[in-house]
Amino acid sequence: MKFTTLTTALVFTAANVLADIVPVQLFVQSDDAALNGQALTSTHEGAGINYFFVDTNAQQLQYDEDNKQVFALLGGNIPDARQSLLVSGNVLQLTVAGAAEVTFDSDGVATFDGSDALYAAKNINDPYNYSNVRFAVVSYPEGGAPAGAIPFKIVGKFGEPEPETSSAAPEPETSTAPPTPETSSEVPVPTPTPAPAAAANVRVGSLMAVAGAAALLL
Repeated sequence: MKFTTLTTALVFTAANVLADIVPVQLFVQSDDAALNGQALTSTHEGAGINYFFVDTNAQQLQYDEDNKQVFALLGGNIPDARQSLLVSGNVLQLTVAGAAEVTFDSDGVATFDGSDALYAAKNINDPYNYSNVRFAVVSYPEGGAPAGAIPFKIVGKFGEPEPETSSAAPEPETSTAPPTPETSSEVPVPTPTPAPAAAANVRVGSLMAVAGAAALLL
């Protein structure tokens, strides 16, 4: 089993190296103003299965120009295995169970089996009930689309998405630093403090007492 898994991974890796792979994102083209220009992204709904939903952010996918397949890498234990775009059970999805042949015209409009009957619909009874609040992408080429479903086409935009740019915040104004006080290299000479008057009087009195004692001895 491990040998089979490794072999499968190597086959997928070799296919990716040999094929011409370009990044692509998918968008909605619709007469409905609320949907037109919205993006498509896929969400996990089962083992190896992601359902497509209408969203504000487009998922980064890959387009194999040689095999004409739109896919995302599965990751996990088989990082190079592909989940490819396919309509299955009336739902547009990424799956490991097959791949639709997808072409794009000069305007980027995608064509594949079921692409001429795509709708955005809610409440499609998907496994995790994401469609209760989000538009899932379904296809009904033979009719019978759910009530309230909105028809649209898929447009592909190729190349790496441009990073979102935000206006740079203005740089804060710089304030002038207060001037540095001037310093002198000369050491200040301390000013002598005069002795208190009381101490001077004591010294004068002592001298007079000594003089008086000397006079008595004469």
